Amino acid sequence: MNTHISNNQTASVISNIIMIAVNAMVFAYTFQLKKCDCLINEDKVNVNKDWKYHYIVYYSIITTCVFSLILLLRVFNVNLVPKNKVLIVLLGTLAAVFMGSSVVQAYTLFFFMKKIHLQHEVDEVLKKRKCEDCLHDDCSCRDRVEMYIIYYYSIILFVLYTVTFIALLMLMITSGLKKTNI
Repeated sequence: MNTHISNNQTASVISNIIMIAVNAMVFAYTFQLKKCDCLINEDKVNVNKDWKYHYIVYYSIITTCVFSLILLLRVFNVNLVPKNKVLIVLLGTLAAVFMGSSVVQAYTLFFFMKKIHLQHEVDEVLKKRKCEDCLHDDCSCRDRVEMYIIYYYSIILFVLYTVTFIALLMLMITSGLKKTNI
């Protein structure tokens, strides 16, 4: 029985470390975009005015802190299940808010990274066509491994949340039809 608990704890610690690493990478990459003149010029990505940029930065900071705290509590074997009913309701409400903000994060990250990724693809096509006059500045911010990882991570999140939403919607519809005997 102890191995089962320890395997669950190990899996939980590993998933927390992955979440911390991914969100720290998202923060580092998006925060660094403020220094990228090649994206900010010509209003390709206006990090000062785009709410998506700010949401991604703040969400990744908060998520990194939350998962770091959870990881520390798990490593030091602190019981994460509260016994007080008020605390249970409060934590449940916070978890629901966090899940809702995660859906918004998936949306914002997907569309924000899509904008950067598409600009990169345009530049690659222009390079292949040898259209030097058409080519945007050589932008090292777009041509980084982190951009690709975050872009594909955002696609996976977006698809997972969309499929989950559709499945829940279908479940609600079918359970509603069963209750009305249709």
